[in-house]
Amino acid sequence: MVYPLIAKMHAERKQASSEFLRRFAIHREVLGLTNEQVDQLYPALLGRRSIWSLTADELLAFVARVEAFRSRAELQEFLDAQQDTRPDLRVASEGGFAWSANAPHIQSLFAPWQLGDGYSEAVIRRGETALGQRFPEPLRSFYRSWGTRKDLVYLHNHLLGPHAILVRSQTLIIGVENQGVVYWGVRWVDLAQENPPVYWAYNQETALEWTLSQPHLSDFLDTLMYTHAFGGGALHGGLPRRVSDPTLLDRHWRRIEVPTVPMDWAPDAVEMSPWPIYVRDGQAIERGVLGGVAARTPEDLEEIAQILDTTWAKRW
Repeated sequence: MVYPLIAKMHAERKQASSEFLRRFAIHREVLGLTNEQVDQLYPALLGRRSIWSLTADELLAFVARVEAFRSRAELQEFLDAQQDTRPDLRVASEGGFAWSANAPHIQSLFAPWQLGDGYSEAVIRRGETALGQRFPEPLRSFYRSWGTRKDLVYLHNHLLGPHAILVRSQTLIIGVENQGVVYWGVRWVDLAQENPPVYWAYNQETALEWTLSQPHLSDFLDTLMYTHAFGGGALHGGLPRRVSDPTLLDRHWRRIEVPTVPMDWAPDAVEMSPWPIYVRDGQAIERGVLGGVAARTPEDLEEIAQILDTTWAKRW
């Protein structure tokens, strides 16, 4: 089946992306920007949004803002004037959609929700119109509340936005592995379900062969968010030098299990099984593939190190 409106959205963004890259490169050369200035400019203008979350119109508006700087000195002055916008972690997040029973805990590991963290209703509706189908509710509400956040959905693997969806082999593709090796999607026959299962397939030119990845879309979102939390998206975290003692974990944290296959380039390496994660408010410990720790504050991280009697091979 052909989806001309989806093809149109992709063509528009491809054209806008090419225009963005061309104009950005020209103005960067005109101003003589350093790599460090470019690296600072993106978050200064985008905030917590990923550039992949920008629609075609937003890409062109972004590059127009860059072109408005008349000199390297003016741009540096803008960067220097950016105030520290770290969130007040004492204030509870309000307004962010809880897509699963684990969502409140996951949200405790990241910077709190704020206005602008999600897609506009207009962008979501355009994606649904192109698809000819309303998005399943967990995905739709997640788009609306959290969908543009780089730390949650674009850090390693990508949750495709409503402007970037694909349909292949009778499946709505909503996720892509960071190198494009693996897709995740919801089968067309399941789209009407409130919380449908998610399947994975290797990206190939022939028809995609779909295998169950998570029993529910909410489990897929949990897996993606926890993967990114342990991979550097959480406010703080680290990789302990010592393997965590299971008895200590059971004594001090609550064990949850996320039903999923590994979310990497080889999800068929093992069969789907519960992913054990040890949690309490603002803290998470994983003993599986990632072996990492995620935390809300430096104090949370220090408390974990003291209980586990370990130091950090890596921390942030």
